[in-house]
Amino acid sequence: MDWRNSLSLLAIILMLGTLAYLYGSGNVSEHLYVMPNPADIPDYTATNTQSLSTDEHGQIDRKVSSDNLRHYLLPSEHTVLEHPNVTILTAGKPAWGLKAAHGISLENNTHIVLNDHVIADHLIPDPHQYLHVQTTTLDAFPDLQSVQTNAHVQINSAQGQTDADGMDASLRTGILHLHQHVHGTYVLARESY
Repeated sequence: MDWRNSLSLLAIILMLGTLAYLYGSGNVSEHLYVMPNPADIPDYTATNTQSLSTDEHGQIDRKVSSDNLRHYLLPSEHTVLEHPNVTILTAGKPAWGLKAAHGISLENNTHIVLNDHVIADHLIPDPHQYLHVQTTTLDAFPDLQSVQTNAHVQINSAQGQTDADGMDASLRTGILHLHQHVHGTYVLARESY
């Protein structure tokens, strides 16, 4: 073997060894610690929670429960809820029940965004006032006792079934305003004499 070939082979081996050292454990700049974003870290978490809210007379007007919650202060205060259950009470009695797979509570439970498999039930035991709403997302405003969505809704009531794209409703008055593409069946109630 020619001495030039041996020298070339030795140079290649030294260069590969140097590269292996630099890209291995010897190069400190390759092992930088990345600080997590503070907005991704909750300031507290809790499981199986329930919060109660009272009106100005001290009566419970709202219950919010969740299997798990994560509260964040940054970038703005909010709470992420898993399997939230919201009960809105009128005169101390449950009037509406809202539940979903996920939710976000904003502004100290005054605005709750419910997502995935959202169900809203009128909890008054009168069968003539039965109302069951299903949708994919729903904004609830418990203090105002109102809900709204732009998503598709399916409404089952004592009078029949209705589908629509978008809805807003006053839980106090029971009036639902359906936005567009409304279709369904309506059964007139039988009067008993």
